[in-house]
Amino acid sequence: MVILLFTASFLLSLAVSYVISKLFRESAEGFLSRFFARHLSAAAAKYLQFVIVFVGVTSGTRIHLLQDYIDAPPWNRPELAAELTQEVWALSIYHTLVDLFYGIVWLLVVFAFLALAALFYLRRSQRTSLLAKPEPAGAPEESGPVATSR
Repeated sequence: MVILLFTASFLLSLAVSYVISKLFRESAEGFLSRFFARHLSAAAAKYLQFVIVFVGVTSGTRIHLLQDYIDAPPWNRPELAAELTQEVWALSIYHTLVDLFYGIVWLLVVFAFLALAALFYLRRSQRTSLLAKPEPAGAPEESGPVATSR
């Protein structure tokens, strides 16, 4: 029963992390391409997609339950398995999702600071080829037609 709960938390973490990484990839690449060159922003977005899945799985998987079960003496293991009621399962799934989102949010905060530091470093250094090309001052904004109301 403990192995089943561990497997369920792992699969749930993997699925949710994968969906989150797919949702954030396009917006992260678009955001990064405003500051960095196209090839650098695409590579950073792919890396971020992988790291979101990795951090989500490692943060969300309920490894402590499995460790407690394995570290327990053999005569106490049936009692530990019997304690896994529906309430414990629901709480464990809840903690899986909360810890997963908590880990991913911290990852995104750290990634934002690292991207900001990289931007400042590249602007001060002679590596301007890694930065996005500035738009001309007289270039029109890319927006749709403006509706006027009377």
